[in-house]
Amino acid sequence: MDINEACELLASTHPSLKTRLKKEQEYWAPDELLATVIMGDLGETVVLNSDNFSDEQYRELFAKVEKLLSIEDGKFGDAVATGFLEAIMHRLPTDKPPHRVISFFGKEAREYCIAWDEFTGVTTPGLQSIKSMKSDSIDS
Repeated sequence: MDINEACELLASTHPSLKTRLKKEQEYWAPDELLATVIMGDLGETVVLNSDNFSDEQYRELFAKVEKLLSIEDGKFGDAVATGFLEAIMHRLPTDKPPHRVISFFGKEAREYCIAWDEFTGVTTPGLQSIKSMKSDSIDS
C-alpha cells in the first residue's frame, strides 16, 4: 500500500473526503502526496463536514483509521496520527460538549489522542469518558 492507496481507503467513506483528496492530488501533481500533509487535510475535512457524516460513515472511517494505525512498518500509522488525528483534535472545540466524532475513535486513535492532549496540555471534552464508555464495544 502506498500513500495514495491509504488516502483512497479513507476517502472512500464520504464524498467530502473524496472531493478533498482529488483536489489535493490535482494540486500536488505530478509530485507524490506528502503523507502527513494530505492526512491533515482529510482530518480537517472530517470535522468541517461533520454534520454531513452519518454514524455508519464514521464507524467505517475510524475502522479504516485503526487498520492504518496498526500497520507494523509505521509508515501510515505516523501519518494518520500526526496528520489525520492531530488535525481533527486541532479543529475540535474545547469549550463545548464532546464532539460526536470522538465517540467513533477506536482504541489506537483514542490512546494517541489522549497522549496528544497530555502532551499539549489540552483536555478534549469527552475523550477520557469515551475511553471508558466505548472500549468494549469498539475493540471487540
